[in-house]
Formats: sequence, C-alpha cells, structure tokens
Amino acid sequence: MARRIELTMMSSRGQVVIPKRIRTQLGFEEGDRMTVEARENEVVLRKISLEDIVREADEDWKKGKSVRLYPKDSGK
Repeated sequence: MARRIELTMMSSRGQVVIPKRIRTQLGFEEGDRMTVEARENEVVLRKISLEDIVREADEDWKKGKSVRLYPKDSGK
C-alpha cells in the first residue's frame, strides 16, 4: 500500500477526523470499533471486529492474562 499523508486537527474534545480518502482506502465506516495504541510519538488506530476481540481475549486467557469482555461503563 502506498504511503498517504493527509493533514487533520484535534478538537478541544480530543476528536480527530480521519480524512475521507483514507477512510475509503481502509474501508472504515461509521460505527466501526477501533483500538487506539500509543507508540512513542505516534497514535495507531486499528479497525477491530467482535470476532477479533473474542479471538484476542481467548489468546490472552490461554496465556493466563486477565480478560474483560464487557464495556467499561456496564457497571460490572
């Protein structure tokens, strides 16, 4: 995939718009779930499906790591 650089800005609420050309190129759609990872001075977004979440939780569980599959605000 060719490298594509676009400019955007962060709002006062911390929101950043992913430019339309990049959303289209990557197949990002409204409502998609994303992981957000900080790497040194970069932020990495990755689209993730429910299947991805369950698979990664299962891998963590098998490694003896704690796993939580419910939303943080669900009161559990």
